[in-house]
Amino acid sequence: MAIITDRTKDLLKAQTLFFDVYKKWNNEISKHNPTELSFNHHQILKILQDRGPQQPSALSEELQITTGGITGLTSKLVKEGYANRVFNEKDRRTVILEITDLGRDTLSIALQYRDKMTKQLLREVPSSDIRELRRILELILSK
Repeated sequence: MAIITDRTKDLLKAQTLFFDVYKKWNNEISKHNPTELSFNHHQILKILQDRGPQQPSALSEELQITTGGITGLTSKLVKEGYANRVFNEKDRRTVILEITDLGRDTLSIALQYRDKMTKQLLREVPSSDIRELRRILELILSK
């Protein structure tokens, strides 16, 4: 029989709490989402806005989503006018995605809404605790 240490119990509880917080945050943001696009759609638009045109494979790698998943997400963005597919001038076999003006405008609305909801969810948490949480999350992501 395995002995469950206090650290193991704490890690399991932290894992559960992390997923519960993520679900709550995601549900609150999705509940009144003014853009009708998902968080992943917003992430794709943000990358295209910040880094310029990208190949779908680069988006897949960055967001840790399968290439099939990226295809579905980007197809919706293209179909609804938030992004364009453009053939790469250097290699016509490859396609790159670029954000449109509609995509930029929609992303701006989405980010403002997400910031508002995040502030609302964390309004009771002291700034020092938010800084500590950020430090811990950055540490986890750096490994």
